[in-house]
Amino acid sequence: MSFAVRGVVEGFYGTPWTHAQRINMIEFLGRHQMNAYMYAPKDDLLHREHWRTPYAAEQIEQFGELARHGSQHGVRFGFAISPGLDIDYESNDDRTVLLAKCVSVQTAGVVWFLLALDDIPMADGLAPRQAALAKWLLSALRDHNPQTSLMVCPTEYLGTTASRYTKDLVATLPRDIALMWTGPTVCSPTISTEDAASWRSAFPNHDLIIWDNYPVNDGAMASRMHLGPYRGRSHDLATVVDGILLNPMNQPAASQIPLATAAAYLADPAAYDADAAFINACPDDQTAVIARACFDGPCNPPSTLPLAQAIGALITATGTATDARDNERAIRVRDNIRGTLLFSKTAAKKSLVAATGFATEIAPWAQRIAVECRAGIAALNVLDLCDESNPEPDVLAIMGAMFALSFHWAQARRSEHVVFGPRFALYPAIVMHHSGQPTFRAREGILEDCNAIDALCRIACAAADRASEQ
Repeated sequence: MSFAVRGVVEGFYGTPWTHAQRINMIEFLGRHQMNAYMYAPKDDLLHREHWRTPYAAEQIEQFGELARHGSQHGVRFGFAISPGLDIDYESNDDRTVLLAKCVSVQTAGVVWFLLALDDIPMADGLAPRQAALAKWLLSALRDHNPQTSLMVCPTEYLGTTASRYTKDLVATLPRDIALMWTGPTVCSPTISTEDAASWRSAFPNHDLIIWDNYPVNDGAMASRMHLGPYRGRSHDLATVVDGILLNPMNQPAASQIPLATAAAYLADPAAYDADAAFINACPDDQTAVIARACFDGPCNPPSTLPLAQAIGALITATGTATDARDNERAIRVRDNIRGTLLFSKTAAKKSLVAATGFATEIAPWAQRIAVECRAGIAALNVLDLCDESNPEPDVLAIMGAMFALSFHWAQARRSEHVVFGPRFALYPAIVMHHSGQPTFRAREGILEDCNAIDALCRIACAAADRASEQ
């Protein structure tokens, strides 16, 4: 069973995409059997901060072109407006301005709208006022075009148990207005069928659309690329949820790798294979190698990084090296890691001179891949010299290799762009307390010392210390 709504919501903070990038994304969605694109960039000032200001005629025409282009590719284009920062919900003046702005977009050919009331302060009695506004807006828009539909992203949009706010919101909300939800938290590592069923129990007669904050990398996540596959969603989630709109990264070309994996899930959740989808999403080996260095994210913990898993195998192999056969196994594992690092460094350097959208967007991370690979190779050189099967290690050679390791590792640790896992990372791990108030959960929101290159360098340092004590 697939989802009725399958697509993206351009809803990140940061520089909005260009018109050409949106056209390209619509074509990508169509090729991957996705059918929805919602325009909602937080830093389009006329979408949110200055929502009362009309769009220029050129921008209105672009919305119309996106709607027409979407129709040609089987993708419904929608328009979101986010007035919640300062709207007076009952003001006739504000309602008139809101309607006029939406009608200008509607006249261009857009009939799918989102009233985004997220990321604003909570206040007592807010839900009934928002419901009244949404009800009025849908009715007014349908007076202009009866085919118009509306979604609402509520102020409380996460959790697993619907709050008093949510119950009050839907008490008077028309049943044909869909509601959006991000899952248990803002960037949800997992969303289960049970989570969704619990959340929507307060509004069983409304469609539920997940605003899925993956692979988004705005705010505190801007130093990272989330290129790993879409994971953590139940295979039968479509029995409870009516659709999923993924919030992509600021980088549209790079976003297409994780979005392609999500498309495979959305089309056939029961048959979805994340690893196979990741391979299919990468157009060539060079892209796949770079993506594996930027593999982790909200849906993929650092332990799933291919390099981290290889280093785990090295620890196991080294720990069991009690005879010649086991020692040969440890050497093979080191050689495999060295091959991976050499290939990654070469791929990163090639990417830096490639003339593609992906190469341009990934360039700061490609530069760091090359630097960190040098540190990893230096660590392997130390391990080769410290082979514990050698009863008389060359301590002078080990000292020289350690100086090289120290230099390259120091360079790696100056990185502002995260590859091979984070040294420190912050996710917006906001969850709902049983009191109904939001709270931050540090064990999910803060990651420390999860870099695979650091792990490899520490292994080499420990081996060098043991050799110096022989």
